[in-house]
Amino acid sequence: MKQPVIPQITEQIVTPSPDRWTPGGDAQLRKIVEAHAAWLGGDPSGTRADLTGLRLQGVDLHGANLRRAILRLADLRSANLANVDLEEAVLEAADLRYANLAGANLFGTDLKEARLDHAVLAGAGLSEAHLTGATALAADFRQALLLDAILIRCDFSDAVLRSASLHHARIFECGFRRADLAGALLYSARIRFCAFNGAKLMETKFDSAQIHDSSFRGADLRAAKFHQADLARSEFHRTVMEECDFSSANLGSVDLSRAGLAKARFPDALLFAADVRGANLSGARDLTAEQLQHARTSEETILPNGRRGPYLKGSGAERPVLY
Repeated sequence: MKQPVIPQITEQIVTPSPDRWTPGGDAQLRKIVEAHAAWLGGDPSGTRADLTGLRLQGVDLHGANLRRAILRLADLRSANLANVDLEEAVLEAADLRYANLAGANLFGTDLKEARLDHAVLAGAGLSEAHLTGATALAADFRQALLLDAILIRCDFSDAVLRSASLHHARIFECGFRRADLAGALLYSARIRFCAFNGAKLMETKFDSAQIHDSSFRGADLRAAKFHQADLARSEFHRTVMEECDFSSANLGSVDLSRAGLAKARFPDALLFAADVRGANLSGARDLTAEQLQHARTSEETILPNGRRGPYLKGSGAERPVLY
């Protein structure tokens, strides 16, 4: 993504004294924001906003231009930051619980160890943002843009990411337990050691994604897309995966035991050592005898023709029943 041209400006920083800013001290805060805007514009009289560690609970800064501002450790609980421009700002370890960041521009923003629990970030732009060590419990990211975002050791449990875009995002050691990612786009995302247990992932698109060593136990993945995805060593035990598309996907050593895979598609998928014991494959399409021979089936596996396994060569059980 091409970044906007930023004018050359003097690295002059002003930090307001905490004892001078109090709730209701809006006039001083307004002056800081105005001076910051001047600094961004290259005005020698302007000063870069540094609100490090300040208590700004409930402050109203909606629509403000705080691009490249410093808000490290700032307390912004319940603040109104809707449509604020925080591009490349420093919000490291900031407390943004219950804050309203709907529509905010957080492109390239430093959010390492930030607290975003219950915050509203619907429609926000977080592309190339760094969220290492952040928490976002029950936060609202619906339709947010997280293209190329870095998410490492983050907790998104119970968060809403419906229709969010996470193309090419790096998602390592994160928790999405019970999160709602229905319709989310994770094209070419790199996912490692993550937990999506009990998550809602209906119609989510993982095309060309790398999903390694991650757990989806009990998740709902109905009609999800995994075209050319690499799911090596990931676990989908007891997941709901009806009508999923696994075309050209790598399911090598994937745990699909007791998963609901009715009407799923598997053209050109690799199933070497895939565990489908107890899985329901009734009506599954584009499975070949060779694929099923490479997979691990059991007496409890329901094969594409509706009969129980294990799969036997020459049985014709790879041919789906007609609905």
